[in-house]
Amino acid sequence: MNSYRYELHCHTSEGSKCSSMSAKDVAEFYHRMGYSGICVTDHFTGNGTAPNRMLWENRIEHFHKIYLKAKSAGERLGLSVFFGLEYSIAPNIKQMSKITGNDFLILNCSKEWLKDNKEAFGLRPTELFGRIREAGGFIIHAHPFLEEPWIESIRLYPRCVDAVEVQNAHCSNSANSNALAYARMYGLLETAGSDSHSTQEQVLTGLETDAPCLTPAALIAAIKEQRTRVFAIKARCQ
Repeated sequence: MNSYRYELHCHTSEGSKCSSMSAKDVAEFYHRMGYSGICVTDHFTGNGTAPNRMLWENRIEHFHKIYLKAKSAGERLGLSVFFGLEYSIAPNIKQMSKITGNDFLILNCSKEWLKDNKEAFGLRPTELFGRIREAGGFIIHAHPFLEEPWIESIRLYPRCVDAVEVQNAHCSNSANSNALAYARMYGLLETAGSDSHSTQEQVLTGLETDAPCLTPAALIAAIKEQRTRVFAIKARCQ
C-alpha cells in the first residue's frame, strides 16, 4: 500500500527571520525527503519578516506571495503546497513582533478572510480562535510544552483548538510526551511537524496517509477522520 507524507510546520527565509531556506529550497528539500505535501507556516507574528508598521492587507499579501513561490516550485516537482501561518499570541495588534511565545498553526484560512478580519486579531485568543474556526480554519497548538526564554508561560486552550502537535522534531522527548498526554486527556486530534528552518535538519516528522491529500481541506478531513499517522525519519541532509 502506498503512503503519503505531509509536513505541517515549516518556515521559509522570506517569511521567518529564523529560517535559512527559501520558499523554493523548502519545496525542493521536502521533495528530496520523499514528502507528498507541505504546509508553509511562516511566523505571522513574532519572528516574522513583516514589520510592525506594514499595512494589514500588505502583511497578508507578503505571506501569501511567499506561499505562492513555494507552491510554484512544488508544482514543478509534484509536491502539494498549502498556505498556513504560525500565530504567536500578540497582545497588541500594533506591535505584532511582541509576543507571549505561545504558538498556533493556522490552516485553511483564505487570504481574503485574513484581509477582512484584521479586527479579530485584536481580540482575546479565545475569541480569535473561535472566529477562525467558524470560518473553516483549523488550529493546531504547536509545541505546547516547549520551554524557552521567549515563552512567558505555558498556556493551554483545549476548548479552542482542533489539534495538538504531539511530535515536534525540535522538542525534547518530555515536551512531546506531555503534548501527547495533553491531547489524549482532552480528546484532541494529534498532529506532528518538523518545525524546520534549514535543509540541515537531522530529524523530520509529520503525518502519513494511505491516500493523497491534494487540498488543505482534504488533509484536514484526513486528520479529523483519524486517517493519519505520526511518523519520524532521519533526514538525508544535502
